[in-house]
Amino acid sequence: METAAGDLDGDGVEEVAISSVSVATGELGIATPYLEVFDVRGGRWIRVFDATGSAPPGGGAPPHMLAAADGFVGQSVRALEMVDFAADGRPELVVGIANFGASAGPLELWVVSMADGGSLTSQLYRASARGGEIVVQGDRLRFEYGRYRRQDPGCCPSIRAVETIGWNPETGAIEVLSLRRTGP
Repeated sequence: METAAGDLDGDGVEEVAISSVSVATGELGIATPYLEVFDVRGGRWIRVFDATGSAPPGGGAPPHMLAAADGFVGQSVRALEMVDFAADGRPELVVGIANFGASAGPLELWVVSMADGGSLTSQLYRASARGGEIVVQGDRLRFEYGRYRRQDPGCCPSIRAVETIGWNPETGAIEVLSLRRTGP
């Protein structure tokens, strides 16, 4: 279980994001992943988001967060962080979701914000073809993954891509600030 806390909606009270897995396993022996966000409203903790339902809209994100990609049988939450990209005291929730099956599947990167009213919006969505790494570096992210050519074996991409993701003050948005590729 992982937790991350931060004042997502700027009301002075921290929200808490929790990722966990079920104790029981399904037909394939795989535990079900969960991701939930809780907030204090009316003096009580309530769940304001459950990633097994619809995903926060926007950012080019798919309609569901915890729904394994086509051809893959399971998922796990590999990253759960709060990052204040705009340095405005209202961090965004950064979630990395790995898809798996007989081999590694896509690594999905979600950056989600919360509005004053408590609704969640996907600000950015990125996905690799297979695996990858998400690293928080202060108010930026490094998203590193392999770029596979047609002849590349599953183990060995011929190109590595490194995206630096952060706040762009000119556009007022979280976006890919730079892309660096290594390889032939």
